[in-house]
Amino acid sequence: MRTLTCPPTGEVLGVNIIAWVENLQSDETRPIMQKYELLNPVPDKWYPTHLLMDSLNEMAQQANVTSNYVAIGMQVGKICPMPPELTDPDVGQVLSVWDSIYQSLHRSGDVGRICCEKMGDKDYKVTFTDLYPDDFSYGIMYGYAKRFLPQGTHFKVFYDPNVTPRDNGGTGATVIHLTWD
Repeated sequence: MRTLTCPPTGEVLGVNIIAWVENLQSDETRPIMQKYELLNPVPDKWYPTHLLMDSLNEMAQQANVTSNYVAIGMQVGKICPMPPELTDPDVGQVLSVWDSIYQSLHRSGDVGRICCEKMGDKDYKVTFTDLYPDDFSYGIMYGYAKRFLPQGTHFKVFYDPNVTPRDNGGTGATVIHLTWD
């Protein structure tokens, strides 16, 4: 697992931090968030990004790191505010503006990118050079699929088998796919 870092002046909007506190694994993630004084984030307040990176690096030392990261990401995908111009968006529209959403939740430093490519009508590839762990991004993508695909749609989120994820020793970028029936 790589050690997560961020620009020293970087900040993240509190609405993003809520998912670290309220998720399927919150019994495990809440104590860490409390340690970093992020237990009750104010949605429209800016917080030092390094506090999130420090908390995620600490979570990486736990046995349930993958479950915790995915659970947090799923919650982000569930609660992340959409741009006002997206009224009743489908998953493709959301994936295509994911980077602008990500950028709007951060300020004061280079936080990397999230690049989406439509491979087919029901097939998207997303490339990550962002700050966060790969399983967190996987969880967001899963959360977006649950939230923005029609209810009952069978979908699959998976790492690109030809690209080693950054958290598994890959260099450069992580690539995750979303396909559905």
